[in-house]
Amino acid sequence: MLNVSLKIAFKFLTHKIQGTLGFVKKTFLLASVALLLSIICLIVLSSLSNGYIYSFKDKVSSIDSHINIYKINNKKILENEISQITSILDSIDSIDEYYVETSNKAILKDSNYSEGVIVKSIIKSKSKTIHSFVGNKKIERLSQNQCIIGKGIKDKFFIKENSTITLLNTDFMKSGILYNGALASKVVDDIYFGINDLDKSLIYINKQDFKKIFNNGSYDGNNIKIFLNDLNKQDNIRSVLINALSQINLTLEVDTFNDRHNNFLTTLLDIFKSISIVIYILIGICLFNLTSSIWLIVESKNKDIEALKLFGMSNFYIYLIFLFITLITITISFVFGFICSYILVLCQNYFQIVNVSSEVYLVSKIIGILDYNFIAKIFLMLLLTSLLLSLMSFIKSSGITKWRKNNV
Repeated sequence: MLNVSLKIAFKFLTHKIQGTLGFVKKTFLLASVALLLSIICLIVLSSLSNGYIYSFKDKVSSIDSHINIYKINNKKILENEISQITSILDSIDSIDEYYVETSNKAILKDSNYSEGVIVKSIIKSKSKTIHSFVGNKKIERLSQNQCIIGKGIKDKFFIKENSTITLLNTDFMKSGILYNGALASKVVDDIYFGINDLDKSLIYINKQDFKKIFNNGSYDGNNIKIFLNDLNKQDNIRSVLINALSQINLTLEVDTFNDRHNNFLTTLLDIFKSISIVIYILIGICLFNLTSSIWLIVESKNKDIEALKLFGMSNFYIYLIFLFITLITITISFVFGFICSYILVLCQNYFQIVNVSSEVYLVSKIIGILDYNFIAKIFLMLLLTSLLLSLMSFIKSSGITKWRKNNV
């Protein structure tokens, strides 16, 4: 009987039906195609969401660090405090890289232009594995009277490599005579973050130059940026650092990448979830249309169903007919939907069909990352739905049969 139920289900799906039922069969097939397209949209949306969040975290964390230590109101971390903090950092195995950064406002001055910039320098750094943008550019190795400028500055003022720029300290009260607060520095390279505000404002210089011109002869820092071997450990390492700093009576702020960017990522996820809800509704409509088509065919085939019962087919095997029809349709739609989604994601990753502006979205290269757990959940949800829909179709057929018997 199981084979009979399966053969009837295949015949329903493959046999050409004429007349009114032929139109119903076509609506059934259209609903199947719509279900396939909805599955493609859902999987591709999920993969692009995962890819964007991964790219965002990878890019921004390499610039902004996994953990940042600083003082409130932008106060300086003193040189002796830096030594105490770095000794703690050296003892934590999960820390792959850190650097102490100091910064100050300055004026980029030339006979043809004058521009406000942010001058930074790396006072101290250490790394087992380099994760940071700054570490990859080896900014800490700058010699005296050398600098690396943001690509936006270079392009805006047509500054050439190996040319000399002049930087003025804006705090004339602390820098003394104007000429003592000026630095002539040779441009040895440019740095491109892909973030407009940074590319058009940042200049990195040697730490001795910074100490002399901008830091009043000291190696005090503004913040300490820390990079971990696993971004997911940031909350645990933050707790360790807060406890260690409290033991040496240092009052410092310690925040994580998630602290700084959680609102943005939450908003982004909410947007993707909102779009997903629309697709789920479309999937629901497709499943409803499939069920409606089956019901219409059941109503026209009730005599055939009665004949099957007369030949000894039990209600269970009649239910299996509806179950096989629904399962086969949903499985075919899902399999083809998954294959098409996989191909589309590969094409996106290789050809970058969809691009966005890094000036707006911070990430220009959009990649797709398939979440196989999410895909498995979709398939499981569709399988469970098929059980329910086939049961409804069976109950519908049983109800029609009983109604007709009572009215004969």
